[in-house]
Amino acid sequence: MVEDSPDDGNFLVRVRAQVMTRDDSTGGWVPLGGGGLSNVSVRKRIISEDEKKPEYVIFGKRLSDQTTVLSCSIKKDFQYNKVMPTFHHWRTDEKKFGLTFQTAADARLFDKGVRTAIEDLLDVC
Repeated sequence: MVEDSPDDGNFLVRVRAQVMTRDDSTGGWVPLGGGGLSNVSVRKRIISEDEKKPEYVIFGKRLSDQTTVLSCSIKKDFQYNKVMPTFHHWRTDEKKFGLTFQTAADARLFDKGVRTAIEDLLDVC
């Protein structure tokens, strides 16, 4: 599990966004964990010091009460989509998550962090 500290220094990128999940019964996106703006980061950690194998996690903590609302590993089945300049979503382990960003610049930074993580994972495998 990823540490709860948003300031642990192991993140590729950190932005503010609303964390969303897909409601398949309505076909729409709904706020995850009651909604509200969160600090969302892409974090890197080394699983095994012997192999230096990295793991990347998308981690979100709601600003209002510091509740962790998202902790999602980036794995080989990870499918990332930029739907709009300020809304991106992904699917992994049959779960669907999305982020509504405050600005298109935050969305671009987050996209770059995710792509860096995916490239690093592909290089290691």
